Amino acid sequence: MIEIIFALHILISFIMFGSVWFVQMVDYPLFRFVGKKSLGNYEKERIRRVLSVAFILMIIETITATILIFTPQIIPTTFAIINLALMIPIWIITCKVEVPVHRALTKGYKQKEENKLLRGNKYRVFFYTLRIIILFLVLTQ
Repeated sequence: MIEIIFALHILISFIMFGSVWFVQMVDYPLFRFVGKKSLGNYEKERIRRVLSVAFILMIIETITATILIFTPQIIPTTFAIINLALMIPIWIITCKVEVPVHRALTKGYKQKEENKLLRGNKYRVFFYTLRIIILFLVLTQ
C-alpha cells in the first residue's frame, strides 16, 4: 500500500512540476494576447478549470508527502521532510500571490499583474524543481 502512495506522490509531483513550467513558459505569457475585453471572462473560466484540477492534485500531493515522512523504508525521513518543507513556500506563493492576482485579472488585463504572476510562479518553478531533484535522487538510490 505504501508503495502505491509513493508512486502516486511521484506521479502527481511530476505532473505539477510540468504544469508550473508550462504555466511559466506558455500560459501566463499568452495572457496579453487574449485581449483586454475578453480576459476577464477567459480568466474566470480558466480559474474554474485549473482550480478543479490543480487544487485536488496539490491536496493529494501534500497528504502523500506527509504520509511519506512516516515511511523510512520507502524514502529516507530527511528527504521526506525536505520534500514536504519545500511544499510550504509553494502553497504560500499560490495562496498569497497567484490566487489574488488571478482574481484581479478577472477584471481585465494589466501588465503589472501578469508580471506578478510570472515572478511568483518563478519561485514555484524553483521549489518544484528542487523537489523533483530530491525525488529523483530517492528513486535512483
